[in-house]
Amino acid sequence: MERVGRTFRSRDAARSWYHRSAFFVGTASAQGLGGKMKDWSKYRKIGETTAATHYVAEEEPDVVISVPVSGCTETVVDARANTAIYYRYSSELGKPLGVVVTLANIRSQTAESRHEYAGIDPKSVYAAGLVVTSGLARALGNFFMGLSRPKAPTRLFDTMESAVDWLRTMRPRAPERDDPERQKDTTQRQ
Repeated sequence: MERVGRTFRSRDAARSWYHRSAFFVGTASAQGLGGKMKDWSKYRKIGETTAATHYVAEEEPDVVISVPVSGCTETVVDARANTAIYYRYSSELGKPLGVVVTLANIRSQTAESRHEYAGIDPKSVYAAGLVVTSGLARALGNFFMGLSRPKAPTRLFDTMESAVDWLRTMRPRAPERDDPERQKDTTQRQ
């Protein structure tokens, strides 16, 4: 069962490796959830496509968590459907979103879908955290970031929590509004 480079010493070794990795996809660890299955009942579903389900937490309404369907091969059609959900929800919210995507469930991604995600308007999505918990997920994430050059800041994370923490630091600040009390002080001095 030894893997040498990109080839296996035997067909049985290749099958064994495939089945172990196929079992890993869809587990809590593969979803980047720290080994615990996520209780999605605490989250509000904002959309669903054939490739992913999208949630928000009540305490973080501007952070969308996208959980791809286990074993999916993402096409440009899937990417357009997912980005449409991001644009719609950003418009409803009236501000840009942060997006967390758990990549471990994705088997592969077409070049066109990567291009679609890379072109997301930063006015709608201010940053994206990609959660990677397996070698394949890390390879997909690095491939996306290296070749696609996303417009919005994008980073890889080992857990969903660390991705959300980073998105909090990337969140756009609301423009300072003039304080009416401050304006009174200024007019009184003149």
